Amino acid sequence: MFFEHFKIVYQFEHDEGKDLSMADEWDLTIDSFTARITFFKENKKIEMMGWIDILDFVLPLHSLAEELAISDDMKKEYPFTESDSYLFFHKTKDTIKISSTWDGIAGDTSLTMPFREFFVEIKATLKKVILEILDTHPEVKKNPIFLKYMKIAQVK
Repeated sequence: MFFEHFKIVYQFEHDEGKDLSMADEWDLTIDSFTARITFFKENKKIEMMGWIDILDFVLPLHSLAEELAISDDMKKEYPFTESDSYLFFHKTKDTIKISSTWDGIAGDTSLTMPFREFFVEIKATLKKVILEILDTHPEVKKNPIFLKYMKIAQVK
């Protein structure tokens, strides 16, 4: 795949028969929604190994992007709870570089882009995930924890 601009692509899996109206935070972020996630920029990609708990990924990633937005030079890392792998984010002025510690990936797997491009895609991905969950599990709109996630994603 080729994407001129930074793009987060995911294959979503969820339990359609599960009632999430009263689910706790663990059920929502860890137990109910998984995805295979890949970051693309031009002809490069960073592919997350295995299935990732998508809300447990995109919510902290959104917070990380907000933190990076307030500084001209900052480094942040995202540790994966399922492995000893990390994503690294290095923002310098208006540019961000993303790299990873995935085993078995040869060569330079870093992605560099304008920070604004990164920030917009992170926000869009969170919103898309929230809307997809609402579409497949409308009862989750009754869940106070999920309502908090909707507010973060600016979904009404």
